[in-house]
Amino acid sequence: MHRDSFWHLHNLISGDPIFVSTSNRPQRPVYYQLATFLCRLGAESGLKTAGVMSIAEGSVYIYCYRVCQAIQNIRSAHLAWPGEQRRQFLSAEMAGWGFPGCIGIADGSYICLENKPTENGFAYWCRKKFYAV
Repeated sequence: MHRDSFWHLHNLISGDPIFVSTSNRPQRPVYYQLATFLCRLGAESGLKTAGVMSIAEGSVYIYCYRVCQAIQNIRSAHLAWPGEQRRQFLSAEMAGWGFPGCIGIADGSYICLENKPTENGFAYWCRKKFYAV
């Protein structure tokens, strides 16, 4: 992730109440929790992330939970279904590229799962030979 993108995301989520301590012990700074979250997304496990960040494995999961919650809390301001006019435009554009009725695409990036999901695990096996979403 580019440094500017990191700080932009940090500024978007840093005011979320989830980062306000509810005990006498202060939380780590939001930038540290965000960095831990991003490290975890790119690591094989929470334990590996804990080693890289020099924190307990449980802290990795807490920080990831907080960052996910903060991102979910801002999603409606940054993610929306296109309006009717935009959908018609996108559909026409995509039809021109051979995808009739399509209004969007994804880049096909996988997020690797550490373990096989217990329910319908086979459905998460990707073409790159690991479990992913």
